[in-house]
Amino acid sequence: EMAVRVTMENRELIELLGTCSIKTIQMNLAPPPNAVRASINNCDVYIEDLIDADAEKHRIAKRREELTRLIGNLKGRMANESYMAKAPPHLVEQTKKQLVDAEDELKKLG
Repeated sequence: EMAVRVTMENRELIELLGTCSIKTIQMNLAPPPNAVRASINNCDVYIEDLIDADAEKHRIAKRREELTRLIGNLKGRMANESYMAKAPPHLVEQTKKQLVDAEDELKKLG
């Protein structure tokens, strides 16, 4: 994949500017334990040894609840025939995209 190649080609610069060392560059990497995840351009970056495991579990549980509520609201909006008939097409598309994004994020949280 292009992101892996670009990261490998720029490894030294990334490590220098990020004051970090890159441990692994690969596709479909399982998250290391106690790592923070950031998503950048459809790439997941895991930063190890920065988090309190209990605090991270709490944060993830809270985010799951938020996403579950949001998904319910968006599905309700999509099921509302009046909304679907009267809303401008760009708003309907925005709602569909928000739903897909929220479901994807919830899936990633496990």
